[in-house]
Formats: sequence, structure tokens, C-alpha cells
Amino acid sequence: MLASLLGDPGGELHSALKTGASLAEGVDEDDEDLRADWTPALRHPHQSAAPPQRGLDNLATLVSLYGSGEVFVGEFRGVLSERLLASTSPWTHAPSAELQQVELLKIRFGDDFLSACEVMLKDVQDSRRANSSILPQLQPPQGTLDEREEEACAVTMSILSEHYWPPLPSPHGPFTLPRLLQRPLEQYTQAYGRLKAPRTLQPLLHRGSVLLELRFQRGGARRLRCSTLQASVLALFDEDEGE
Repeated sequence: MLASLLGDPGGELHSALKTGASLAEGVDEDDEDLRADWTPALRHPHQSAAPPQRGLDNLATLVSLYGSGEVFVGEFRGVLSERLLASTSPWTHAPSAELQQVELLKIRFGDDFLSACEVMLKDVQDSRRANSSILPQLQPPQGTLDEREEEACAVTMSILSEHYWPPLPSPHGPFTLPRLLQRPLEQYTQAYGRLKAPRTLQPLLHRGSVLLELRFQRGGARRLRCSTLQASVLALFDEDEGE
């Protein structure tokens, strides 16, 4: 529900975030009877005489459904995580829409509640810088690798700060990457350790994606992007991978 309401930049809830009034925590936690004519308390008393805005009413009602601003922001953090990680390709541009939403929510709920979301957005920028620095180090001298190995060296990562992102559990058990992908992944991890020591990387293989070119015995080829698990399964049909 929250994702759909925040997803429309022209929607009432998004417009409410742009208004100048700041919400209090919503309804009193002891008040179990939420009346239909209830209006949110404002932190600025001089604004109390202003007629209630429909979008602001919707926002306050939504906060009251979650019980508190902290729970609401926690739910938003999950929505933000899904949006930032939805792309199958690594981060290549700044998430301007998400950044705007976080800044607007900071006006409503304060900086402390949104600190984790700010770290998540900062991870986008830091990942782009890290990829720009590390990727050239992974490129071997020309002519030392075959075409497949050269393409496999183009590894980039979306680097997430531990403890700030919502849990990202794997929907399946552990699996082994094909050798062609495992080596550049290890090289990237080592290069990051040298660049950001004492920080280290723990790859989340189930969140990765791979751009493959499938070549068929009867001729023809097809390029597709798939998950790392799917790429590992397809590698079982690659004669060059072997057992």
C-alpha cells in the first residue's frame, strides 16, 4: 500500500509531503476509537486554523495505521530498498526521485528517523565511485585472455552498508558460481579490500545478475540477463565448464 501511494509523483500523498506542515505522531496511542472526522495534530500551532488538506489527512491516517512515525518510516525503508535494488543492472545514476522523497519525509519526521535511508542513498553514490576505481584494475593486458574471459572481467557491484539496509534473505540455499564468474568476483572483492581497508565485502550471490550470450549448436546466439542462480544452472550445459 505504501509503495503504491508513494509511487505516483503527482498523487495526493506525494503532494502532502511537499506542504509546509509537519505531522505530530498522529493519533494518541491510547485513543483506540479513530473517528472519521479526526484531523492530525500539527507541530506548528499557528497553522491549526488552516483548513485540513486532504493529502495531509491521508498521510496522517496512514501513519496512524502503522501505529507511529517510526514504524511508518521503517516500512518506507523497505520500499526504498526494493526500489533501489529493483534494477537488474548496477547503479549508474543517482536515484533523484527516491532522494526527493527522503528529503520530504525528513521534513515530516525529522533527520533521525531517516538516517538509515540517507545511508542507503549514499551507498548508491559510493558504489558508483568504487566501480569506477576498481573496474580498470580488473582488466587484464590485451590478448592474455580469450573473449569469454575478457567479458567476465566486467564485474560491478552495488555495495550495501551492513545494518542500514533491511534484511535480504536468500529465497534458496547456497550455490556455487561458475569458474568464469567466480574468479573476477574474488578479484573485485580483493581490490575493494585494498581500496577501503579495513572494510571487506561479503557478496550476496542471490541478489546478483549476469549478462549472458547463449550460443547454440544449431547456430545462432541470444543475449539475456538473468540471476546468478540461473547463470549457474546454465553453466552446467557449458562444455568448457566441465564438472
